[in-house]
Amino acid sequence: MCPVLVLQLSAIAAALCAAQLVLTAGQPLEPAGTSTTDSPQHSWCSQPASPWSQLEPVPPITLLVIRFVSVVGLVSNPIANPQVSAIAAALCAAQLALTAGQPLEPAGTGTTDHPAGHQAAPCPCGAGMRQQHDSLMGEVTKLSEKTDLQLEGIHDSIRRLEKLLLSLQLSSTPQHQDQTKEAPGVQDTPTSLPNTPPRDKTPEAPAEDCSQLYRRGYRTSGVFTISPRAGAQFRIWCDMETAGGGWSVIQRRVDGSVPFNRTWDEYKWGFGTVEGEFWLGNDKIHQLTDRGDLRLRVDLQDWEGNAAYAEYNTFRLSDERNKYRLQIYGYSGTAGDAMTGSDPNNGAPFSTLDRDNDGHTGTSCAQRYGGQGGWWFHNCGQSYLNGRYLRACGFACPYAQGVVWSVWKNFHYSLQQASMKVRPNNFQLSHNKN
Repeated sequence: MCPVLVLQLSAIAAALCAAQLVLTAGQPLEPAGTSTTDSPQHSWCSQPASPWSQLEPVPPITLLVIRFVSVVGLVSNPIANPQVSAIAAALCAAQLALTAGQPLEPAGTGTTDHPAGHQAAPCPCGAGMRQQHDSLMGEVTKLSEKTDLQLEGIHDSIRRLEKLLLSLQLSSTPQHQDQTKEAPGVQDTPTSLPNTPPRDKTPEAPAEDCSQLYRRGYRTSGVFTISPRAGAQFRIWCDMETAGGGWSVIQRRVDGSVPFNRTWDEYKWGFGTVEGEFWLGNDKIHQLTDRGDLRLRVDLQDWEGNAAYAEYNTFRLSDERNKYRLQIYGYSGTAGDAMTGSDPNNGAPFSTLDRDNDGHTGTSCAQRYGGQGGWWFHNCGQSYLNGRYLRACGFACPYAQGVVWSVWKNFHYSLQQASMKVRPNNFQLSHNKN
């Protein structure tokens, strides 16, 4: 305990003990060496020989000063003002005696025990002392209540400041800043995937795409921040291993954890998680493909573990004003041409369940086929990589509702995995020069 507080409490306790002795014993304090045991028993109010009766009356102004100092001392901070509080405690005890003018009558005695013929005067001192005490305690109570209200106001202010400080701290963290830049769109929440490579660190100056990151020496697949154009940054999954690496992944289906029957705006901004299932977002795909000559690679896998791929040496997406119209041609691969074949997607605008831009009259391909997933429908087409994720139904899945690449399997077969990725056509040439 604080030494100052111990001293103060000791002083207050001593003063209160003195007052208690007077109140409980009821005998006047006498000089050392004297005793009242041999005196005749009579009322102290009428005892002329008591030393207290020789005291001069206390001026009212003195009592007022003592009372004021007592109240101030009692309600003051005991640690900040130990001397004032200790003096106030002593003055309170003195006030009890001075305001009464006489010691209290012994407990259990009264005016009936006086010697014969002696009439004791009435003793109003006890009542006066009680009135003074009640008045003092009333003022202390009022001051205490006022102080409590002030303290409560201070506590409220402190709580508001703490909340403001916490808000400022959260807004200044890199994670919070990164989330505000990316919203709405593909979230950066990690998804637990088997055999997913660890995430690499983002370089200080973001590259334009994953092919530039590969040239900088990043050879492990993972999530990176890229900037296809000035002022536009977003996170993307980079495939650094397939067919020489350097691929910027724009779509992936692996486990059906993310539904793809989404609205126009959702396909515009993107959805899902870049480490799991996702659609990067038509605005971001436009930024990637609008820079130059890019190629598209589609990787497919069925439920029996067989894999196939399709590559197109030209892939480009227009902006929203032009309905994200697709430009695609130049097929090669093992999966068959489901994008530029008999029902080509080349030149088709993008359609969603709430935005019908296909070339089919009388029906909405996005609502009727492909599990209501967004796609470049012309006459409803031969591929729906954004369809419903149907598990292991083989060739008995609902017609044209699953993840479909019909020229490899058919319209009733829904694939287990599919991904779409882009990189510049000159990547291999630039890589060989390095």
